[in-house]
Formats: sequence, structure tokens, C-alpha cells
Amino acid sequence: MAEITKEQFVNAAGQFYRIMTNLEAANKKLKEEIAGKPLEADVELKKERDRLLRAVQTTYRKHHLSDESIGWDELSDILLDALCESMGDVGYQKWLEALNPTKITKGEPKNGDGTTTT
Repeated sequence: MAEITKEQFVNAAGQFYRIMTNLEAANKKLKEEIAGKPLEADVELKKERDRLLRAVQTTYRKHHLSDESIGWDELSDILLDALCESMGDVGYQKWLEALNPTKITKGEPKNGDGTTTT
């Protein structure tokens, strides 16, 4: 290995210092640029929260406030969309298959008293 002179060492140290200073400045600038911008993950979480909130609000309106302006098909679509978007289509199918089949009713939605809605 060749020996380096004191002058070469000082020059290399100076270059390293300038590189590190530039990196720190670029990092600071980047942090300032993104500080005011929401991260993509934050935007996606807000969309997910809003979608789930809409599903819960619509369900509450239909079931507890007897809001006739919401149809059963509309409510079913909103809930299905919320579940599939949250779990993914494959996750939804796995969850559905894992449910006890005797608890799943096919066809028309059931009222609280067990009668079907028509």
C-alpha cells in the first residue's frame, strides 16, 4: 500500500468535509420541502378512514335511524366496497370463507326480527 502524504490526507479530509456539508444541506432542504406536504401514506390512510367512516355512517342511518333513502342494495354495495378496499379482494374472499357458513344468509337481508326485507 502506498503511503499518503500529509498534504494528500488534508486534501482528502477537505473533500470529505465538503461532501458531508453538501449532503447535510441537501438533506435539510429536502426536509423543508416535504415538511408541508402530506406523505403518500398519510393521504392513503385518510382515504381509507373516510371510506370506512362513510360505510359506518350509512349503516347507522339505515339500521338505527330507519333512513328509507338508503336502499339495501346501496348499503350492501357500500359495505362490500369498504371491506374489499380495506382487506383487498383476496383478503375479503378468505375472510368470507372462514365465516361459519350456517351464520351466513343468502338472498334478501334479514330484519332484526328474522323476517326478510322486501
